[in-house]
Amino acid sequence: MTREEAIALLNEQYETCKRIYDCSADQRKSYPNVPQFMEALSMSLSALRPVSREQVEKVWGFGGWETVPDQGFVDTMGRQVYHLHCHHCGFFWREKGHAKYFKFCPACGAPMTDEAVEMVMERLEALRDE
Repeated sequence: MTREEAIALLNEQYETCKRIYDCSADQRKSYPNVPQFMEALSMSLSALRPVSREQVEKVWGFGGWETVPDQGFVDTMGRQVYHLHCHHCGFFWREKGHAKYFKFCPACGAPMTDEAVEMVMERLEALRDE
């Protein structure tokens, strides 16, 4: 059985349970275990679905590097110095040009680019398939 077939079968079972439960006059009395069974089906479905970008962003709070003024620091020309700040852990780089080469924050591992988010999603999918 493929993942897609399993998802289709579980969806069908979930919808059938929902229809029967919703049509019952006294749901709790007639079908006391259906809510737990529907919750179990829902959990099974979420485990079979691929990892979404939203799930990765929810865990890591992806947003990339944030440019922040470095208070009290100016360059040799008297211009304000900025640094790049990781919104997830607070780590920062004073050299603005170098941090753009990091796909992940060197301190906490949060993905900092779209490519890094895709890499995390691929890794999570590979772990799920094992």
